[in-house]
Amino acid sequence: MQFRRAVAISDGSLNVFVTRPISAVLLAAAVAMLVVPWLLRRRSGRPIAAGDE
Repeated sequence: MQFRRAVAISDGSLNVFVTRPISAVLLAAAVAMLVVPWLLRRRSGRPIAAGDE
């Protein structure tokens, strides 16, 4: 809901999510949380099971 409101206020521009430093940092952290495990899995060559430590 808040995402849609922010995009509507900015007239459809997604720049609102990267113009402020804190929002850019949070967006980068979220992307890193999604990409880093995938890269590590590809690099190691073995699948990482849930709960595997």
